[in-house]
Amino acid sequence: MAMLIDNASTSRSNLRTALNPFTAFIRRSQEMQRPKIDLPIASESRLQQQKVVVESGDTLTDIAKTHYVSLEEKAQHNPQISDLDYINVGDVVFLPPPAPEQLAVQPDGKLLFLENLQARGNAIEYADTAKAAVDYAVEIEKLTQDVQAFLIALPAGERQDTAQWLFDHDWMDSGPAQTAIEQGADSIELTLESSSHKGPEVETQVREAILQITASPDPVIALETLGKIYSTATPDIKDALLKSSAAQETLQKAGQYALDALNVQDNQSGQLVPMKTVFERLDHMTQSLDPRLAAEVIDTTIPGLEKVLLEPSDNPIPAMVGSSGAYHLVNVTGHIAGQPGADVSIKRLVDLGLYERTGTVQSIADGASPAYPLQVLSLAGPDDARYVLEGDILPGLDQFQKKVTEDIQAYGKQMEELNWLTMNGSTIMTPEQRDAAVQDYLSSRAPEWEKETQALKDQIAEDGRDLVHQLQALQNLPADFTGDRKAIEDQIRKTLDNPDAITAMSAAVTQYPELTNNLDQWKLIGQIGKTSDRGRKFLEEVATQLLRHQVMPEFQNIKAGDATSLQDSLDRLERFKGGPIAAMFGVTDKDFNKAIDALKEALPKPGETAEQISDRLVRFNLKLDDLKSTNGARTFDSQTQAGQALRMIGAAGAAAVLASSGVALSKNQSPEALLKVCLDAAGMTQKTTELLIGLGKVSKHGWADKLAGGSSRPAVKVLGVASSMFDLVNAGKAAEVGDVVGASLYTLSAAGGVTSALGTGTVFGPIGMGVVLLSTITLGARDVIKHHEMANRFQTPETSQFLSYAGLTAEASEVLSNQSGDGYNVLPLLSRYAELKGLDLQSSRGQQEFVSWINSMPKESLELLRNNLHYVLDRRKGAYESFSEFQARSDSWIYDTSDAYFSQRLKENPHFVEMGVAYPNSVYQLDRTLDMLNLDRLAVS
Repeated sequence: MAMLIDNASTSRSNLRTALNPFTAFIRRSQEMQRPKIDLPIASESRLQQQKVVVESGDTLTDIAKTHYVSLEEKAQHNPQISDLDYINVGDVVFLPPPAPEQLAVQPDGKLLFLENLQARGNAIEYADTAKAAVDYAVEIEKLTQDVQAFLIALPAGERQDTAQWLFDHDWMDSGPAQTAIEQGADSIELTLESSSHKGPEVETQVREAILQITASPDPVIALETLGKIYSTATPDIKDALLKSSAAQETLQKAGQYALDALNVQDNQSGQLVPMKTVFERLDHMTQSLDPRLAAEVIDTTIPGLEKVLLEPSDNPIPAMVGSSGAYHLVNVTGHIAGQPGADVSIKRLVDLGLYERTGTVQSIADGASPAYPLQVLSLAGPDDARYVLEGDILPGLDQFQKKVTEDIQAYGKQMEELNWLTMNGSTIMTPEQRDAAVQDYLSSRAPEWEKETQALKDQIAEDGRDLVHQLQALQNLPADFTGDRKAIEDQIRKTLDNPDAITAMSAAVTQYPELTNNLDQWKLIGQIGKTSDRGRKFLEEVATQLLRHQVMPEFQNIKAGDATSLQDSLDRLERFKGGPIAAMFGVTDKDFNKAIDALKEALPKPGETAEQISDRLVRFNLKLDDLKSTNGARTFDSQTQAGQALRMIGAAGAAAVLASSGVALSKNQSPEALLKVCLDAAGMTQKTTELLIGLGKVSKHGWADKLAGGSSRPAVKVLGVASSMFDLVNAGKAAEVGDVVGASLYTLSAAGGVTSALGTGTVFGPIGMGVVLLSTITLGARDVIKHHEMANRFQTPETSQFLSYAGLTAEASEVLSNQSGDGYNVLPLLSRYAELKGLDLQSSRGQQEFVSWINSMPKESLELLRNNLHYVLDRRKGAYESFSEFQARSDSWIYDTSDAYFSQRLKENPHFVEMGVAYPNSVYQLDRTLDMLNLDRLAVS
């Protein structure tokens, strides 16, 4: 729209047109009064010139000043412009390179010189030789002279660091500039250190790391230092470090240290000790090393082993390792299994003829990957293959799973008291009270207890990691494998149906998210795992952790209006197509690909308003509900794990865009309202919120956390109903057949609903994974605390202190900490009674009403009530869940004769109540018992 600039309504553009002839006349008059300068025509080669596109408001004077050139130079390089005092928007102006000496004294001179050097080097490298001859030597010499001039113009103390700073940059597509830096630095006797050209920041850190690595002449210590630095480095630093000559030399020396054992002679044991020592050293050096580094170390030793074992020699070393050597050999190959090229290295070791049964079995039984003996199978005949598989590999795997069970039991025993307190005392607490009680308990433990507990937890996670590696080795059989594949698949299936194995592996994928980095490693595991209930739960955990660590972090880089950042997230989603994640969710690749396409459409586009983003999510939610699998079933509705996960991603992406752009709703501009719109539209409020809290997108104690940050929040209770009911049914079935572990596992899942898969620990507050783990193991189940010798186990001051957090008086806490003869506590039964009465103990108001009711009871009467309920629990074997509103007979929920009989017996024998043998088996009967004890019934306001 034209801008009015005078009363005649003349626009700025019209005025400029009118003034052009006048301006030209003035210019000609000025030129007649000043001497003319003969301007040389610029060279046809513009390889090292700067190109500047004229923008609105630019003048040639400003352009020349900004780019550090004189007006005369400007004129010399632009013979194509007939009128130097008049330029138009869009014109291309050529300028000579800025004077290096001038840039050297500017505050931003280093960066300007770098950018100019890169542009000039790029122009030379990609010069069109078809249009004009290019003398590369001459062009590079010009760059070299400028580098030399720039460095000399700097203070002497800055020259070395600046030359290295220039050299460390990425000179891809600008090779002539890199050559010029090397030659320019050399011409003034500056020595440049080798560089991978990842940038000065990366190269500086790499050089600092190399100084630490080379500080010790001991190859083992040097390798250990390299491993520690490498494990915490960024990908760029890892790559640069591994390419450095210092790191390569460190790896070579470590490998040679292992091979040096072959020179140690032992007259009594022949060559068994030296060969065993080679692998013992390798095992020690690589057991905590990153697998990529471990593979490099092992690769450096293989040629030396092949030389002494395969090549003719006057003193050949027999291909024998003994049981100890075989143990370490299997460990070593397990450290690199699954790495690119590792299968080739393992095969080369197998070709050396090194194998021994006892050590192999023991190594696998201690958690090593069976990658080495599996490679042996591919080379053995049918009989030998069966011998190795059935006699060595499978027994070793079974033995390790027994070790896992022992480690879980040790952890369970350590946490037994806290588990008992949580399973019983927290039933009458709000989540906040429970968390405070647990934290107080943990704080009261001795430092040694905490240290030991953490060590036991870490051991379970390590066990789980080893189990995952073992399953992956069973999945990644050699290409020429001819053994019994069914036996191997049966072993995978058996492991995925082992509750202790599932517990350990679930802990592992949470503590070691890198286990989910390689999707191909989960393909067969996913296919087999989805066929069992426990396998399904584990794969859901793997899939969720995979999304948390590989998809969600992408959203942290989303910037409003930046299409590239959003495209990176879309590309990440695209990589999940056709992969094992579909199998983990129990859907086909084709169905999952359709859902991924729908998700990509749902992610907001740069510049969209909050209303548009919300509309996208609503349509996405509906589309997922309507998406049918190839067999006609709806597999992406809000009740399925796949549907929940995809909605979670969609809402997280939308929330990230809103957070980065600051878009606000017209009616309510608070951040909470914006987030709520995204979450509600996605139909995945709780799960997404919990995830965002974990990513730091949402305040942990803010509105969103209160709304849906944990399994006890009101918004959560409406989610995951179908899956929770499914788990409760399975829990009942498991309990019926005496599978205590299975029952507790399913009960945990049902209690947490869809939230338990996230593994963030909100199910049990600050205890986090500790109690989540404990709830899945035998010692964590209520049923184990039911023996007479354990009846007084937890009748301690700690129990009373824990219960006090519910608001109970000291007397009430002491009375209710008492256990029945079979080890049961009455609190879960009393909470069931309150629930059937219509009281919500998760709410502060309902919980306070319940506690006030308990606290109002005289101690003696409360003891009598407790004794009555102890008999009920012992007769029911602790199954308080079946305590009902009325005592039922057949399927009739009425006041039946059982209740009438109970009431009549109480009237005739009131001492039954006082003796604690009233056996109230329903809310109705418990109310009658309270009457006989002159206690108030629980009333709900």
